[in-house]
Amino acid sequence: MNDPYDGDSGIELGKYAIDGDIYNVKRLLKENNRYIKQNSLNKALIKASYIGNEEIVKLLIDAGACVNSSYNFPIIIILDAKKNHKNVSKRMLESINSGNRFTSLLCAELMGNNKIVDILKDNGAKC
Repeated sequence: MNDPYDGDSGIELGKYAIDGDIYNVKRLLKENNRYIKQNSLNKALIKASYIGNEEIVKLLIDAGACVNSSYNFPIIIILDAKKNHKNVSKRMLESINSGNRFTSLLCAELMGNNKIVDILKDNGAKC
């Protein structure tokens, strides 16, 4: 039997998280939560932490996203360039060059999203 999850829900979740689309994040989590893989939840949490969307961060944590997951994926640099945060982008590039991976906490801290930092730490996030 084929896995009913073929990636569409996870891809959509990440897109809606970075767009700040609370309605569709809620809809996907309600309709497809058992089919959304852990990896997609974790990446969506990093994206929501990056943009500073408090409600989406809370929804994803409640859905089971791991606050201490980390990734070394270039989407962060692309998003950063899109937002024109040149100083932060330089710090992120230095972090990648030193072999560091990105967590939700690191992204929230780099972007100055203090409320998100507090939410993540309250849910067990570590540096």
